[in-house]
Amino acid sequence: MSIRKNLRQRTGGGWAVVYYVPDEFRELIGKREIVRGLGTKDIHEANRRKHKVLIQIQKEVFDRIDPLKEAANLAVTINPDDDPEEVYLISKAEEIERQKGYTTAKQYYDIATRKVVPVSMALDQWLQASDGIQQSTLNRYKIAVKEFIDWGGDVPIADLTRRRAGDYFEYLKQTLSPKTKRPYAPKTYNAKLKALSSLWRWCGMRGYFEDHNHNPWRGIASSAPGERKKPKTVKTLRPIYREEAQTWLRAINDGTFKHKSAMNDLIILAWHTGVRANDLCELTTDRVVFDKDDQESEVVWITIISGKSEANTRILPIVSPEAIKALQQRVKAAENNELFPELTRAGEDNKKYHNLQKTINRIRTSTFKNAPFDMHSFRRRFSSACEDVGMDPVQWSRMMGHSAPTLAASVYNKGHKARKRLLTGIKEVHEELGELT
Repeated sequence: MSIRKNLRQRTGGGWAVVYYVPDEFRELIGKREIVRGLGTKDIHEANRRKHKVLIQIQKEVFDRIDPLKEAANLAVTINPDDDPEEVYLISKAEEIERQKGYTTAKQYYDIATRKVVPVSMALDQWLQASDGIQQSTLNRYKIAVKEFIDWGGDVPIADLTRRRAGDYFEYLKQTLSPKTKRPYAPKTYNAKLKALSSLWRWCGMRGYFEDHNHNPWRGIASSAPGERKKPKTVKTLRPIYREEAQTWLRAINDGTFKHKSAMNDLIILAWHTGVRANDLCELTTDRVVFDKDDQESEVVWITIISGKSEANTRILPIVSPEAIKALQQRVKAAENNELFPELTRAGEDNKKYHNLQKTINRIRTSTFKNAPFDMHSFRRRFSSACEDVGMDPVQWSRMMGHSAPTLAASVYNKGHKARKRLLTGIKEVHEELGELT
């Protein structure tokens, strides 16, 4: 064995001992290693002193380690039916009993042998299984559950009573929002309760408790007869008018913004398509097809494949000259097939629109005081135009990327053979909307 094992020489020549924190405890301790001086420049003396210091550091580390967290880690990998591992668990539980008492030791053993599942352990498994949800949504779920753990402790998930859940609900109603410094709005605390209810429902279906219908959060926010309800936050945002869109566009083009061209094209395309801004930012050259209609007029077909639901995947025609011009310029200047290559991905969901959204909203708020519209209002205006021209509800839904209002249309006909109707409809909508420039 090397004499230098667990030793490191410092700049001044003195020796220090290095304790490497086990991988499973690094997050808890907050360090990969712990370095401590030995007070000598003699390597042989340092080698003699290091053992006592290593034992002291190890004791300090293990004193900080939560045995229940260690048990949760063991539960994932250990097989309690294996005799040697069973012996280890019993030995470790006895050691914890001497240090922290019988209750902690029993909890350790029950968790490690999977007799009980603490909330944190269930949360980790639930998040791993929820791979089809956006990262931002997962983060909100994670925060909601961790807030409950901070309030009530990392209790076994099967032990939570409805009374205790009710206490937490009352606590949430009185909790002040970090942003507004006022009690949470019903929408906020209901979203937190929804995350908790979803976790408990998932655990029930996985057999984490005997009664799979055991969900103390179900209906917990129901009000008593005669109980005064908090007023709901009412959104007053409306469709944007043409003059407002033009003013917003001028404010962008008159400024010295980094991504002026991208914002200009997004507003024009959003006005003529009603497509969500992030979906437009994700367009690639292979999803933009230039064509002619029966009268040899220019038409562009764009395919939207990303979005909030399967219905969002759709084909849209564009007949607006200014929108077609914007797409032609974008296709010509595309890099790696991306129509908006200048935009970098950011945020929890790694979206191209994340940073640009902040700039474009900042321009809106500085241009319009208390404006009752936002970028989504372009979508509201497009939808209103579809209604104003009397568009068929099925085609209208497809234009917006919503589920078709009839079973036959949504299940048997995905709309790929309805291009003529879409083209006829978009021409009527274009006449209703008009050009912005």
